[in-house]
Amino acid sequence: MTEGRQNSGRGTDMGELAAIRKILDGVRRGVEETVAGVAPGETWRPSPAAHPDDEAAYRSGMAEEELNWSPARGVNSAGALLVHLAAAQRYWIGQVIGGRDSHRDRPAEFVPRILEQAAVLREYRETNAAADGVLEGLSDADLDREVEGAGGRTTVREVLLRLIAHFAHHRGQLLLLKRLLHPAQSSAQG
Repeated sequence: MTEGRQNSGRGTDMGELAAIRKILDGVRRGVEETVAGVAPGETWRPSPAAHPDDEAAYRSGMAEEELNWSPARGVNSAGALLVHLAAAQRYWIGQVIGGRDSHRDRPAEFVPRILEQAAVLREYRETNAAADGVLEGLSDADLDREVEGAGGRTTVREVLLRLIAHFAHHRGQLLLLKRLLHPAQSSAQG
């Protein structure tokens, strides 16, 4: 897809990078809304698998004790998943694409600990903003640029697409944690 290409009289298509960024923004927002809730007056954007009865549980967000809860030994809490997603984004977008050392300690992301909700959400939002700063400096042509990351050489496009899948995967885990925490508010369907 090229930037500014006309689309059968329906206006101008966005460039490929803009489309990828829009999807990435959506999954990042979905992760945040699953944990922080949806502010009064804002539209609830359910996942395709959500049931209408789920709105009350998801609109409310997670209390701090829920953020730190794990259903079993070896299962990550929602807080650990947020820490992990922020660190993954700092590494893949900040370091691999942007060239900024992330000082990532991946095993430390999953160490069980009590996390303060406000601090974790602030870190997540600041990481999103920093990643956006890197992405704003890119063009569609950069999507084919080769980069070196964990697992070897790849392209910027592949990094971003894998990151979208990674966020979607962990959002699914967050939604499952939320259903376990609020079984009476969640339907058996979905």
